[in-house]
Amino acid sequence: MTLSTEDPPSLLDLPFAGQFLIWLLRGWVEECRNSGTGHLKLEEGAQVAGLSDAISDLERFMRTIAASAPGIVVIGRPSCRELSADERILLSALANLQAGRLHYFEDLLSHLVPPAVVRIARMPAAQLVGRFRREGLVLPYCPTDETRERVSRLAICPDPGAMRLQ
Repeated sequence: MTLSTEDPPSLLDLPFAGQFLIWLLRGWVEECRNSGTGHLKLEEGAQVAGLSDAISDLERFMRTIAASAPGIVVIGRPSCRELSADERILLSALANLQAGRLHYFEDLLSHLVPPAVVRIARMPAAQLVGRFRREGLVLPYCPTDETRERVSRLAICPDPGAMRLQ
């Protein structure tokens, strides 16, 4: 599935469900970078949104992506207002899965990880987006550019504006 890359949205352009998902993704990455110091904030935020069980699903989904991506997955810092191309791919993939469009979820996520990993990531992703749906949080579609750089080593980028996982 190819979506337009004209005027990619900023974080503030997204409805609450999209902003919250991106906050969770970024918080998870930040926690990994800082040896678990942010876990309580993630759990508290999820609990306030009625998604207290979502953190374990997020953990399984993101660990699968981080451990298996053959290239760099760019996740912005929690305070960044712009969405990276990879964040747009993740948001769009999860929105499609939530809407029952499994093929589009698989197609989009396969730009970040190999097809076998997409199948492994499907269950925790489905549980995560199901929890969002049960709380009335419908994930928005997000314009995405599926072309991305590929590298072969695990790296967390020292760039202060972004974190790169693979």
